[in-house]
Amino acid sequence: PLVLIVTSGLSSGIDVFVRNLTEAATLHAISLTLLTALVVVPINILFGLAAAWTVTKFDFHGKTLLIALIELPYSISPIVAGVAYLFVYGSQGLFGP
Repeated sequence: PLVLIVTSGLSSGIDVFVRNLTEAATLHAISLTLLTALVVVPINILFGLAAAWTVTKFDFHGKTLLIALIELPYSISPIVAGVAYLFVYGSQGLFGP
């Protein structure tokens, strides 16, 4: 898939690729992605460490549920999750446009 993406991106030539890469919308999307990563990664680290410490150190009611919620993304295929998001948030989904 990665080779297909690269060859498809470069199919019109390197100059078209560079021109599209330097468009304002593309640069905004890249900067937004980087900003989101800079904000979310530290938050995920803090919550991940707190959850790991809580699960390993303490016994409490709901521990099994917390572990299940942590492991759920590993057991569901990304394709199934994407289809579920479409059914809920898509233009014809539960919440509509």
